[in-house]
Amino acid sequence: MTAEQTIITNGSNAAAKKGPALVSLNNLININYGQTVVFDARVHAIDTNTSKFVSLILRDNGTFIKGTVDLDTVDKSTTSIAQNITRESIIRVWAAPVLEDSTTRVQIWKLIALADAVPDLPHSVISHDAPGETAGPASATSLLVLNERLNNRIMDVRVAATGAVIKLFSGVYELAVEHLTTQGFHWIHTPALINYRNPGDDDYFSVNYPGGRDVWLTQTGEYHLFMALSAGLERVFDISTVFRQEKEVTTRHLTEFTALEVVFNLQHDWEEVLYHVESLFIYIIQGLQEREKYTRLLSLAKRLHSTAGQFSLGIDANGHLPRVKFNEAKSLLRERLGFVESQDSDDLTKEEEKALGQYLARTESEFGPPTDLFLLTHFPKHLRTYNVKPTKEDPNVTYGFDAILGGQEACTGFQAIHNHQDLRAAMLAREPPLNPDDEMWRPWLGSYEAGAPPQGGFGMSIPAQDVSHSNAHPTQTQEPEDPGPGNDQYPNLSRIRAFLLVAVISIAALLTVLNSQSIVIILPELGNAMQIPSSRQQLVVSIYNISTGSVMLLWGRLADVYGRRLGFLSGSVIFTLSTLCLPWPSYEIPFYVLRAVQGMSAAAIMPSGIGIMASTFAPGPSRNMAFIAMSAMASLGSVMGSLLGGFVGSTLGWKWVFWIPAVASAFTTAAGWFVTASHTTRIASQGTTENAESRKKPYVDWIGGGLISSSLTLLLVAITQGNVSGWSTPWIPPLLVVSVLLLGGFIFYQRRLEIDPDRIPLMRMSMFAKKQFSALFVLVGCFYASFNGFLVFVTYFYQKYQGLGELQTTLRFLPAGISGSQEDQSLGGGLLQTVNNVGRALGLAIATAIQTAISGDINDEQGSNMYLNGLRAAQWFNFTLAVTGILLALVFFRGLDKS
Repeated sequence: MTAEQTIITNGSNAAAKKGPALVSLNNLININYGQTVVFDARVHAIDTNTSKFVSLILRDNGTFIKGTVDLDTVDKSTTSIAQNITRESIIRVWAAPVLEDSTTRVQIWKLIALADAVPDLPHSVISHDAPGETAGPASATSLLVLNERLNNRIMDVRVAATGAVIKLFSGVYELAVEHLTTQGFHWIHTPALINYRNPGDDDYFSVNYPGGRDVWLTQTGEYHLFMALSAGLERVFDISTVFRQEKEVTTRHLTEFTALEVVFNLQHDWEEVLYHVESLFIYIIQGLQEREKYTRLLSLAKRLHSTAGQFSLGIDANGHLPRVKFNEAKSLLRERLGFVESQDSDDLTKEEEKALGQYLARTESEFGPPTDLFLLTHFPKHLRTYNVKPTKEDPNVTYGFDAILGGQEACTGFQAIHNHQDLRAAMLAREPPLNPDDEMWRPWLGSYEAGAPPQGGFGMSIPAQDVSHSNAHPTQTQEPEDPGPGNDQYPNLSRIRAFLLVAVISIAALLTVLNSQSIVIILPELGNAMQIPSSRQQLVVSIYNISTGSVMLLWGRLADVYGRRLGFLSGSVIFTLSTLCLPWPSYEIPFYVLRAVQGMSAAAIMPSGIGIMASTFAPGPSRNMAFIAMSAMASLGSVMGSLLGGFVGSTLGWKWVFWIPAVASAFTTAAGWFVTASHTTRIASQGTTENAESRKKPYVDWIGGGLISSSLTLLLVAITQGNVSGWSTPWIPPLLVVSVLLLGGFIFYQRRLEIDPDRIPLMRMSMFAKKQFSALFVLVGCFYASFNGFLVFVTYFYQKYQGLGELQTTLRFLPAGISGSQEDQSLGGGLLQTVNNVGRALGLAIATAIQTAISGDINDEQGSNMYLNGLRAAQWFNFTLAVTGILLALVFFRGLDKS
């Protein structure tokens, strides 16, 4: 054991002072790349496939991160730990965050083992199975499962989402105590063992007590709290374990659970009970939704319950929740909700509670605003215990109520009978009757005979019902092997539906690339038809790329906030219409406008389609195959674009190069309407992931989108028009200056948004603090600028200089289309796609400026040496860009193949 290990395991105060400052995995997003951090984590998975590297998946409190240990650069102790560590062991890590494929990982340079896990742990621990209770008949199997549940609770907490739910239980208690104590309530503890009876219809758990006395585990502390009121305490509550032996075997029966029970004196009438219930629930729910301490726990709980914490409270002008009388609820069920056989004499079934909850949640009714929480009041006497006070108007109706949250009973309460004579009469009138003079009832009934004030109370059971989320069964969970959300949040599509979804999105991606590549082949013919000079023909290609690149990030954010299906279909419709209309203009400007609209709509299709597939397929083989199909089809679009431009352009004419994709896009759009019909994913206000940005409110950075789009557009116009009008033209230099200023404003504004607690930037500028990350962007931009420029100027060489037709040009392009460009293999990286398109546009604009400066204004390009010299100069520029990319790779990415 090293000295450092000794310090850690001794756990002294000195160690706390001398030890490293630890960060949590959740806060790594706020750490600059390259900065050394120290954190503790549990080993979730290990990969030692290579002899030089060990890859670890680390987890802590629901956050996962990949860590890499380079065995050639770390000390022997770290090497030994990395090679021999077992899953579920706890380690202390010294590492530096780095960016890899748009994902943060850590490069580990030191490890210390804090706690070793045995290598042969049971599969239930490794796979994070959480023992649960089984609903069904009382059988040996269910009791065995119950034993697992009672004896292995610590294993529940190892599941990140379940651990979050358990912490949310604590949050409910904390907020409840906080609220009640400010309202003048006192926390008193009630007994768990009693040797007398109190009201209740369920059986007791009996206990053999020393001395031969029969005692029972208490069913509730509520009645002991009522007894305290007779002793002079006015407002009391307790959070205690209660035991109830019921005949059912479900997740909330045949076991103990924890109850929050509140009782108090009434000063005026029973509505004081309703007021206290309303104020407590509102305080707890708003606290869970608004306090940062709990919002991250809610985001983790969403892995099990996708609606965790997403409760709306329909509070009226008087601060009250909707109140529905029992007989009103029954009428509503019969007349509007289809429960025609529901009788007023019957208690509400679970299905009826759920139907009422759904109706009031989505409808502004006569009871008040839409709400997930409402009070169901005035229960019939035969459905409440005998000590609930009947109303003055009708002795068969009581001052008893339930609070319904998310379609389930969350709380029950009542005004109690406080007069001992009325209480005795109620006991005798009960079926079967109870003998109030039986010694078993004396401690409880005697407290009323000593004089008890008017009183009421309520109680809610946790985890039988937790106000942090509905359908709370936290012990029936399993953590997925892949880090990230649980698979239960993904739709269960049939194979045909999944195939059609991937096919439609992949074909849409193909068409966006095809419309960029096909234009290159027909550029000379299109330029002649539109009377566009050679110095401006590159605009036909560049405008599409610049409009796509400048708004792609903005479109991606819009899709996240307003719905990815809406983004995909909107982009597809606009793309279809703009492509269809492109051949109709006879002049440059209208054509350029339509081309820009086409590019912006393509920018909507790609990120929305990616988002739809990412939220449809759970991490694993299905998602991988979906993205492979999309990337392959997008790359195929480059080859098909060349074929379309060559064969169709040479036979049917250049206009059909637009019309054929427009027809295909129309069919794709129509199919997309149906196959994405169930997809409405958007960002919820509380977020669904575990990082700082996910907890920010949905926000669209319109200002940032406008700044970067304007900057890139002005830069493209300045470079292009500089070729035509001359660089000394008075308005050209100001355009360049304004473009640079707008770019600077964009960078400044994004840095401001990055530290804003409520808004998310379009682009996190801190990513560029890492040299490798910045170099990657320059490399990608250089490559695509070089490759795109190469295609355009080779087209000019074949068609204008050599005089070849479109078909002959296409045949010469096929090898490059098949083996040269993998231009859309990383469709999942929106930032890389942006720099891809911007690099294409700006590189082509600069290359055209060079070509025009050398060639000049030539009327007959075919066979002209001056025109050939201009083409050569442009291609030398493209070659320089390619070499620059190679040099960047050699300098900044040495050893990348190792890691």
